Amino acid sequence: MFYLTDYYDKNLVCEQHDPAQAKRLLAEAGWMDTDGDGVLDKGGERFSFELATTAGNPVAETISTVYREELAKIGVEMTIRQLDWAAFLKKVQEWSFDACMLGWSLDVESDEYQIFHSSGAGQKGSSNHVGFVNAEADQLVERFRVTFERKKRIEMLRRFQEIIQEEQPYTFLFSQKGRVAVNKRIANIRFYAAGPERREWYVPAGEERYAREVAP
Repeated sequence: MFYLTDYYDKNLVCEQHDPAQAKRLLAEAGWMDTDGDGVLDKGGERFSFELATTAGNPVAETISTVYREELAKIGVEMTIRQLDWAAFLKKVQEWSFDACMLGWSLDVESDEYQIFHSSGAGQKGSSNHVGFVNAEADQLVERFRVTFERKKRIEMLRRFQEIIQEEQPYTFLFSQKGRVAVNKRIANIRFYAAGPERREWYVPAGEERYAREVAP
């Protein structure tokens, strides 16, 4: 959801990057490097998984490479598999992946039902790619759809964020910034949470410019 709206709970504290703590938690869960190969194992199974991402995406390539290097420091082996969009989408829709990197673009009044409601958890091809199921989260997104009082809507989505942070169906990595360049002749440019609204723009009288007609 949009960081610049009242729905976003800025009081939530994100987990800090702490490899030592991560390694301790894994050890408590029984993951140890018993054969000295640098990769944690448990019951004969190596802690190894594949991350699917899209090819030709420099941002995804950089992030996944850093992620792989950081995981290796605590004994977790991650391989990166870059796929063209069609092949990547097919794996996601068929749940044929260990982990995948993707992004969502939501409206200011975001409806979390499509992505997180449990009705899509058992359906391949749904937007609930991770199979997330939580009864309270279901109730919140259902009530949000039929509640119009803004204060209550804010309370619902902020509680929903707490659940998502606790359950961690996704590891949210970043929110990408964008730049907008507009000619100085354009007037009435205003920015909102979702960006500028181009339908409000106009060119003042006398500032218009027209392309010259070219004779055939």
